[in-house]
Parts: sequence; C-alpha cells; structure tokens
Amino acid sequence: LVVSDGPVFTTTSLPNGESGQSYSQNIDVTADSATTIALNTGSSLPSGITLGSTSNVSGTTYRAVLSGTLPTTTSETTYNFTLKATDAQSQVTTQALSITAEVGINNAGGFC
Repeated sequence: LVVSDGPVFTTTSLPNGESGQSYSQNIDVTADSATTIALNTGSSLPSGITLGSTSNVSGTTYRAVLSGTLPTTTSETTYNFTLKATDAQSQVTTQALSITAEVGINNAGGFC
C-alpha cells in the first residue's frame, strides 16, 4: 500500500513583473491523483491577475497559469497571496507566493 503525502508545489517563488504590464507564470504541483489549484480562502491576487483552471500537463504534474496585467503603481509594490492544491483524496497543501510589480524607467522627462 502506497500512501500519498498529498500534492507538492514545485513552483515556490515567482519572478517580479513590471507595473502595468502583462504577466504570466505557470504554477506547478506534483501529485499522485487529480489535483486542483485555487486561491486559498482569505487570500487575493493583484487586481488584473487571474488564476486559470488546473490541467494535467504530464504524468503527475498539474498546472494552473497566473496571468493578466499587473496593476499600475507609482512605486515598487509587492502582492502576497496563498494558493492551495487539493488532490482527489482531499489532501490540501498551501503555498505562500508573492509578485513584486516594479516601476520601469520613465523617459517622459525628455532626458536623452
């Protein structure tokens, strides 16, 4: 008898993105059975970013994609949230993640 330890997040950190720009990153989980990835209760994603439905990309790897446009900010802003993965045996694992929206160089001042 093999006892599953439940789903395991293989995505444990996310790269920074640029304020007001498109952002897309895979969230991967390995699990012995069908798994769904969702936003944990009480957690929220940055405005403009959504979490797509979970798909089985290969073997024991399940993936959801975070995508959208990061909020436009005037200073570097970090958004913290927690995702949860639930497998077919109702085993749950959570993963705290963050996205930092960086502010690009603004050339509107006319400097060349």
